[in-house]
Amino acid sequence: IIVAIDGIVERADRNSKHFLLYLPEGELHELGLLFYYYLLKKRGHRITYLGQSVPLEDLYKTVDLINPNYLVTKVYSSMDLKELRLYLENLSKNLPKLDILFDSYIEEIPKLEKRKNLFHVKDVDQFIGILNVI
Repeated sequence: IIVAIDGIVERADRNSKHFLLYLPEGELHELGLLFYYYLLKKRGHRITYLGQSVPLEDLYKTVDLINPNYLVTKVYSSMDLKELRLYLENLSKNLPKLDILFDSYIEEIPKLEKRKNLFHVKDVDQFIGILNVI
């Protein structure tokens, strides 16, 4: 996937969006996030990729520095439902102007669905669907 990403010629233009991709602290699986990176770059978007196990403090500093349009993350192994809910509510509250796309093993997170800047990506097809309307 990394070779495929590197092989894509950058073609960002004024309509391109800027995506910040990362995994929260304790998350070490990058393959799915790298695939999202590939899909985004293939569509001409700008990407900042922080990688795995990023502390919230570092994430917030990076957002302040680069001012992305979207935040993309995946949570699969480091949090239970309660921890994930608190983590995402914290992100939503502290980054209210940023659309947050999160992929998680948890299929339904009812209270989070009401937050206007949180979008639960349930699979790759849904992620592609979101990209098609951005």
